[in-house]
Amino acid sequence: HPDDARALEYEAARENLCQFVGVGDKVADCVLLFALEFDEAVPLDTWLKTAIEEHYPHCDCGSYAETSRALREEFGGEYAGYAQTYVFHHLRTGD
Repeated sequence: HPDDARALEYEAARENLCQFVGVGDKVADCVLLFALEFDEAVPLDTWLKTAIEEHYPHCDCGSYAETSRALREEFGGEYAGYAQTYVFHHLRTGD
């Protein structure tokens, strides 16, 4: 059950969720951030990839896992998901 991921550390929880059919890294990170209270999860979507190219190129480490880890560090660790949400909002609205 997806809720079982709550008992795991972040990266193990993401791997656990990715075992479900149709769930990749981004969807797993969205579930972790918005449903399972993993505030450090940073879903990498098209908008955030644009932000990485333009503002955080040093965080582009190739793989999803390594880029996500670099962004978590860049955005402050345990609350990186909140920072990602504000970056996403700014890119979408300009606010």
